[in-house]
Amino acid sequence: LINEFFIRFTIKRLQKYLEMDNSILWVWDFWEMDKFAGKIGEDLIVLDIYDNYLGYHSDKNYKRKALKELKGAIKKADIVFASSTKQYKFVLEHKGNNNVYIIPNGVNVDNYFSNVEVNKIFDNSKPVVVYIGGNTYEKCPKLDIELLDKITNIKDFYFLFLGSYRKEGKNKKKIDK
Repeated sequence: LINEFFIRFTIKRLQKYLEMDNSILWVWDFWEMDKFAGKIGEDLIVLDIYDNYLGYHSDKNYKRKALKELKGAIKKADIVFASSTKQYKFVLEHKGNNNVYIIPNGVNVDNYFSNVEVNKIFDNSKPVVVYIGGNTYEKCPKLDIELLDKITNIKDFYFLFLGSYRKEGKNKKKIDK
């Protein structure tokens, strides 16, 4: 609570110091919405739903709480960006058709590998599977690590992982592998 108060206080002081007449609160972590929405003098609230938050957990209690928070954040937001059709439809269900936009996730690997000669990294004897992302609490890193451990034992493919992974405890050894 002290940190939240300090952050809000600092934001308000900066707004005043910079003589900001208009400000936008851009929220990408819906759990944080209540900490700031309506408390820093913002003129507009944007919610960026960049991932399937509810899809990674098997914990029903977590999903119930997350669903409640997400619905609340959607209602408070003036504008919502969704990164998949499924999320877009979910937002429309709970907000209506006002100021909801879809900006799909997706990567055209040709844009990233056009200047990279993959055959210098891997020989051409097996297909290369590329994963772009990382492991975060929301994505159940324990599950990610278990999957990594299993799939990297498949010898029919090369695996290339691009992203950040927390190397902690037993996970460090598995990730380094």
